[in-house]
Amino acid sequence: MRPLAKASLVTAAMLAALVVAGCAALGPEKSACALGDGERAVTVSLTSADCSEVQAAFVAAQKARQAAAAQAAEAERQRGVQKYRAEVAARMREDERKGFRATSLENFKLYGQDLAHHDAKVAVQGVYVKTSRGEFLMPSSLSTSQVDMKRTPDEGVNLLSRSASRAAKLAFAQCQKDAVRSKLGCPMTILGEAVLCDRSTIFGMAQAPCIAVDDSWYIAPPS
Repeated sequence: MRPLAKASLVTAAMLAALVVAGCAALGPEKSACALGDGERAVTVSLTSADCSEVQAAFVAAQKARQAAAAQAAEAERQRGVQKYRAEVAARMREDERKGFRATSLENFKLYGQDLAHHDAKVAVQGVYVKTSRGEFLMPSSLSTSQVDMKRTPDEGVNLLSRSASRAAKLAFAQCQKDAVRSKLGCPMTILGEAVLCDRSTIFGMAQAPCIAVDDSWYIAPPS
C-alpha cells in the first residue's frame, strides 16, 4: 500500500473515533439511581429522566402489591368472621335442642325469680370470675372489679358450679389459675338451671336468682 493511502486510512479512523467520543460526551449524564428502601434497595446507573421514570414505576408496583396484600388480608378476616359466626350459631342451636333458652344477663337479673320458679334452663353469655364471695357471671371485664368489694352493689349473677360438667369445671379452674384472667375474668356462655340462692348484698343476705351450672362453652372470636 502506498504511503499516501496509509495516511488517509489512519486519518479516517481517527476522525471516526473522535466522532464517537464526541457523541458520548454530548449524551445525557448518568448517575446512581436508588430503587427500593432499606436493605433491599438496589442502585443502578441511569440518567436523571430514566431514574425518575423507573422510580415512579417501582413505587406504583409497590403500592399495587401492598393493596393486593391488604385485600387478601381483609378477605381472610371476613372468612374468619363468617366461620366464627357459623360456629356460634351452630352451638346456640345445639343449646336450644338441649332445652337451654338463650337470654341476656340483664334479662336474667330482671326475670330470674320467675325463671327459677319454673326451673327454666338458660344459656347466658358473660364473663366468669371467682372471688372470695364466690363464683359470678359478669356483664364485662370492667365490672369484675366490683364483685369483690364489700357492701358495694354489682351487676353479676351467682354461679353454683358443684354439679357442673367436668369440661365446665376445667374451664373455671384454668381461668382461676391464670394471673391476668383470674382478675379480669373469662368470657364464656354458661348453661344451667335458674334457681334461687342466698346472696350477700349491701343489705345483708337475701334470696336472689342464681344459675346452677350444667356446662359452659367459649368460641374465640377472630383477632
